[in-house]
Amino acid sequence: MRPFEITLLAILGLESLRLIWGAQLRLKGIPVLPALAIAASILQIIAEGYRWQMLPAYLLAIVFFLTGSLIPHSPNRRKRRWILVALAIVALVLAAGLPVLLPVPQLDNPGGPFAVGTTTLYLDDESRLDPYAPEPGQPRELMLQIWYPASAGTGEGKAPWMESADIVAPAIARWLGLPSFFLNHLTLAVSPAVLEASLPTGTDRYPVVLFSHGYGGFRAQNSNQAIELASHGFIVAAVEHTYGAVVTVFPDGRVAYHNPDTLPDSLGEAESLQATRQLGNQWAEDLSFTLDTLEELDQGMNGNRFTGRLDLGHVAAMGHSTGGGAAIEFCRRDSRCQAVLGMDPYMKPVSEITLDGGMSKPGLYLFSESWTTSSNLELFDRFFAHSQGETWRGRIAGTAHYDFSDLPLLSPLAPAIGLKGPISGPRVVQIINTVSLTFFDHVLRSQLSGFLASGVSPFPELELKGGTR
Repeated sequence: MRPFEITLLAILGLESLRLIWGAQLRLKGIPVLPALAIAASILQIIAEGYRWQMLPAYLLAIVFFLTGSLIPHSPNRRKRRWILVALAIVALVLAAGLPVLLPVPQLDNPGGPFAVGTTTLYLDDESRLDPYAPEPGQPRELMLQIWYPASAGTGEGKAPWMESADIVAPAIARWLGLPSFFLNHLTLAVSPAVLEASLPTGTDRYPVVLFSHGYGGFRAQNSNQAIELASHGFIVAAVEHTYGAVVTVFPDGRVAYHNPDTLPDSLGEAESLQATRQLGNQWAEDLSFTLDTLEELDQGMNGNRFTGRLDLGHVAAMGHSTGGGAAIEFCRRDSRCQAVLGMDPYMKPVSEITLDGGMSKPGLYLFSESWTTSSNLELFDRFFAHSQGETWRGRIAGTAHYDFSDLPLLSPLAPAIGLKGPISGPRVVQIINTVSLTFFDHVLRSQLSGFLASGVSPFPELELKGGTR
């Protein structure tokens, strides 16, 4: 919870205790604590922003003030007081419970030596038509978000966790089967990254990591991980796969919602496999086009901030779920990709050639404890058996599928609604960030250290096997 929210709830708690004790605390006829609660409500809305989870607290503050100042001389004061006590207890539980159980998500401050900047770009791949667009013949359009090392004190202020959250948050809520207003407070969530910050002065180039989100995901779903990597000197570019993402908002205001025809439920087994691989192929091509765009940026397209700063000789890909499968497919195909990190990768989108040929480039594949089906593991085992070179596979105990994203930050109720496993959120963030940084330091900077050097898992929850084959 945020500071003014805590302050308001503390005042309401004190007023509830005052009612129980029957004590009087007034200043020239005005009840002090209810007046403070009204003031705290106004300050909280101004300083931190209104969110519906605080509505019971606002209403309770108004009730306390009205009953304490406008109708203080009721002839039935004793009865009135105990009615207020009962009301206060119920309302206070509700007023405190909602903002605690549905907090405004807060991303961790990164641990690296760099400040972090972020920017968003619109991409238009005129060489490809989009089969999922509502009108035939439309080119493939994408949104790309980049996190990068930045010079402290530059930029336009803290970035939102997700752009266009007024559109994205209701779409996520509906995707999770919740009322559309349920996650509207995500519009208040900010990131440690700074909008449009400058890169550090000098000529240093930074290795590049491409990110592919899961089916129904969004480009900012792994912001914690991206920001941590950027703070250690990586450039992370997350493409949003239009019509496979939960929603995509373009700069001109057009909104492209998830298209269920990308993976229809009504298909038979053979047709479903074909549709899934078509989607995986499209997403792999999205990653290649993203890398094409980064090459143009490095060469000075439109005089951008990344000119001469991208180390495109050291490129890796990472992805979650369907995006994990797409990252594997992309990295096997595209010679510019040197390594891949798959997080609970969904293997059905991966082509037969890749499944039977494996990966000759370094790969690290992490799985949750509870999501992966036996059929998905069978496909991965087939792929893993044919992979050569430096290849690791691991499992994090206590995790579920969405633990490999920022979504568990939405609520302490996340385990109950299937957004995460029983492992604590901060712990799984620590594990994933440590493993990601160690892996990319090794494959993109030739810094062999930590568990990759010792062969010993740094966390008891992490079961890790593999190495050079």
